[in-house]
Amino acid sequence: MPIKNLRFLYLLLAFYSLSIYSQIDTGHSIVSIHKISEKIDKNFIGIKVDLDDGWHTYWKNPGDAGGPIIVKILSPEKVNIKKIYFPPPELIPYEPLMTYGYKEEVLFPIEIESTHLIDEDTVFDFEVNLLICEDVCIPESAVFSLKYSEFIATDETTEWLKTIPDITYPVLTFINNENNTLDMKFSGIDEISDVYFFPENENIFNYAAKQKLSYDGKNYLLEINIDEISNINSQTLLTGLLKINDGYYKVKSSPKVLETLESNSILKMLLFAFIGGLILNLMPCVFPVISLKVLSMVKMGGESKSKIISHSLIFSIGVVISFLAIAALVTYLRSTGEMIGWGFQLQSPYVVSILSSLMIIIGFVLLLDINLGLSLTRLGSSTNNSSLFSSFSTGVLAVIVASPCTAPFMGAAIGYALLESSSSTYPIFLSLSIGFAFPYILLALKPSLIQKLPKPGNWMNVFKEFMAFPMFATAIWLLWVFSLQVSTNSLIELILIWFLIGILFWLTSKTNNQIIKLVSILIVLISIFAQTININNEITKTSSDQSKSNDYVLWNQTIEDDLVSNNKSFFINYTAAWCITCQANEKIALSSLKVQNYFKSQDITYLKADWTNKSPEILESLKKYGRTGVPLYIYWEPSMSEPRVLPAILTEKIIFDYL
Repeated sequence: MPIKNLRFLYLLLAFYSLSIYSQIDTGHSIVSIHKISEKIDKNFIGIKVDLDDGWHTYWKNPGDAGGPIIVKILSPEKVNIKKIYFPPPELIPYEPLMTYGYKEEVLFPIEIESTHLIDEDTVFDFEVNLLICEDVCIPESAVFSLKYSEFIATDETTEWLKTIPDITYPVLTFINNENNTLDMKFSGIDEISDVYFFPENENIFNYAAKQKLSYDGKNYLLEINIDEISNINSQTLLTGLLKINDGYYKVKSSPKVLETLESNSILKMLLFAFIGGLILNLMPCVFPVISLKVLSMVKMGGESKSKIISHSLIFSIGVVISFLAIAALVTYLRSTGEMIGWGFQLQSPYVVSILSSLMIIIGFVLLLDINLGLSLTRLGSSTNNSSLFSSFSTGVLAVIVASPCTAPFMGAAIGYALLESSSSTYPIFLSLSIGFAFPYILLALKPSLIQKLPKPGNWMNVFKEFMAFPMFATAIWLLWVFSLQVSTNSLIELILIWFLIGILFWLTSKTNNQIIKLVSILIVLISIFAQTININNEITKTSSDQSKSNDYVLWNQTIEDDLVSNNKSFFINYTAAWCITCQANEKIALSSLKVQNYFKSQDITYLKADWTNKSPEILESLKKYGRTGVPLYIYWEPSMSEPRVLPAILTEKIIFDYL
C-alpha cells in the first residue's frame, strides 16, 4: 500500500478514536461536552472550549471580525437546540479593529428540548464549528458521537450559567444624528469606574470607536458611535449587554430620535400631563371627593364673588402644593437610589390602612351629619362654618385618593417625569396639578359660572348622605388591597378599628357634650396609630402575584426574552390591586371571554405583572417602556420590530384594534 494512503488511513483512525470521547483537540483548542452533575437535569448541556495561549474565539456578535460558535445535534432526531447561552465577552482589540470574545476558556451552556426520553445510553452526535484566531484565523471543528453517560459530569455548566445576566437594566436610548451616536441614558449607580455596551445587533455600531461616559449629577450618558452606513431608526429594537464595573446587565430598548425628543417631548409631556390631570377629575377614585367639593360650591351660589374666588383658589393651591410635594418626595427618594413609580405609596400597607380608616371616618361624618370641628373631614359640608382650610384640605385629600387612578395621557407624562431629571419632574407635576385644579381655577376667574350649577335645596343633604356610600365602598376596596399585603391578624385588627370608629361616631351623634366628642376623636386617632404600628413584622407576601390561573402566566424577568427567542406572541398586563383603572380594565376587557378566547386562538401568551407590593424587577421593566406606574399594556408578535403600547383605558374593541 502506498505511504500516502497509509498516512491518510492513520489520520482517519486518529480522528475516529478522538471523536468517540467527550473531548477533542481541534488544533488550537480542546472542545469538550459537559452535563450538569449536581442534579438530574437533561435540559442543559455544555460545550467547553479550552484555548491555546494567545488564541481566542468569539461572542454572538463578534464585532468587526470573526464569527460565533455553531453547534448542531445530528442525532437523536427528536432532540433540538432551544438556545445557546453566550457568557459575557471581553474586548479583544486588533488594531484598527475591535472584536468581542473569549480567551483561555469558555463554556457555552446549551438548552435542549426533546420529545425523546434521554437516558444514560442515549447516543448523541454533535458537530461543533468555531473560528479561532491569533494573528490568523482558523476555522476548526469537532464531531462527537457518544452516549449521554460519557458526557463530562461537573458543576461547570451550572457555574457558567450563573454568569449569564438575567436582569434587564432600565435605560433610555436616543439617536443623536448631529453627533452620529447612540446616546444611552441610565442611573441608579453611585460610582462607575468601567462601563461598556456590547451590542447584539450587528452592522449598526462603530466597534473600534471609544464609548464616552458623562454624568450630569443625576443621570449617566454613554455615547456609542454609530457606523456611517447603519440603518438604525426608531423601529430598531436594540439588545445587548451593559457592563458596569464588574457586573453585566441585559439591555433592551427602542431608541428615539434625539432632535424630536428634545425639541418637542417636554412640551408634549406637559400637554399630556395637563389633559391627564383634567380627566383625572372624572376617575372613580377621585369622583366622591370632587363631588363633595362641587356640593360645597353649590351652597355658595348666593354668596359673594370674593368668597367663591377665595375658596376655588385655596382648593387649587391645596392641589398644586400636594402634587409638588409628591414631586419633591419622588426626587428625594430617587436621589437616595430608590426606584419608585406612580402610586408607590399604596404599596405600603401602612398608607393603605390609614387611608381606609380615613374613608370610613369621612363616610360616617357624611351619613350622620356630625360636626366634629375638623375641617378636613367636614369637606365643606356646612356652609355656615366652612373655612378656607376646609377647601385646602379637600384639595390635599383629592390628590391623596387620586393615587390609585391613572387617566388617559397621564402614564406617558408621569413616566417621563420620573425617568428624567428633576428639571423635568417639577414642571410635569405642576402641569398635572393645574389640569386637575383647572375647573376650580376657571371658577375663580369667572365666579358667575357657579350660577350654572343647580340651585341649593334639600336635595343637597340627601346627596351628601348618599356620598357616604362611595366612601364606604372605597374603604372596602382598600381593605381588599390591605388583605393582599399583610397577614390575617393585621386584617382583623383593621376591621376591629372600623368597628370601634362606628361605635364612637354613633355615641358622638347622640350627645352634644364636647368633652365626649374630643375623647372619642382621641380614642379613634390613638387606635388607628396603634393598629398601624402593629402592622410591623406582620407584612407577608400574600399578594395576588402568588395566585395561579389558567388564563394567564405570571410575569418574570426572563420570560419576554424567552418568548421573543421562540417567536411567541405575548400580551403583558402590568397591574396592581390598588389601581382602580387596572381593575376596571380587567373586568371590562381583559377578562371577557372574547378576549381570552382570542388570546388562545392566536397563541398569544397572556402575562400578568402584579405590582400590588413593591417589586424592583417590575419597576425596571416598566421603565424599559418609558413608564413608572400602572396600568401598562404591552403587545408583541414576531412581525414587530418593537413591542406596541396600548392605551391606559381598555375596551374589547380597543384590544382587537391594536392586536
